[in-house]
Amino acid sequence: MWLFCEAGFFSVVHKDCQDDELMVRARAAEDLDALRRRCPGLGPTMHTPHGDYHYRALVKRAHLAETMAALVDGIDYGNFKAHVHGADAARMSAYYRVWSAMADWQARRER
Repeated sequence: MWLFCEAGFFSVVHKDCQDDELMVRARAAEDLDALRRRCPGLGPTMHTPHGDYHYRALVKRAHLAETMAALVDGIDYGNFKAHVHGADAARMSAYYRVWSAMADWQARRER
């Protein structure tokens, strides 16, 4: 699962972990730090420079589910891109490219 939220961008998978855990992967260590402030059950950040995602942390499924529910409950904005617009320029450029790629896919699909 890809997750874009106020804390950052994450890939959540069940890989290299116990049945009751998930691996949260990030492109930036600070994203895991920001998520950890919302999810105290998130384990320590592992640096994996040879992996696709250079930063990873394990978390119990239940802890991440609670955190995701709290993130959903905390949504008070009408537009995510506008809400996170204060992010650094490089991050915003990446977010807009993802948004644009999916908008292009939608347009091609509906032709």
